[in-house]
Amino acid sequence: MDTSKCDEASQSHIIITALGITVLTFFILVSIAGATQDPMVWKYKGSVLSDQNNKAIEINPQNSID
Repeated sequence: MDTSKCDEASQSHIIITALGITVLTFFILVSIAGATQDPMVWKYKGSVLSDQNNKAIEINPQNSID
């Protein structure tokens, strides 16, 4: 059994989870600061999520939902 693919999948999962937690923490901090009323903040949030999604797909193309 080739465990290198399992190890690679585990590493990808850990990285994606860490990125998600980082983004979620950022959004919580922005919300607490009350900056959510500014439309530019929402635009920035969308950009951050898009970037994180692209990174997840780069790490593992199977992360794409297309």
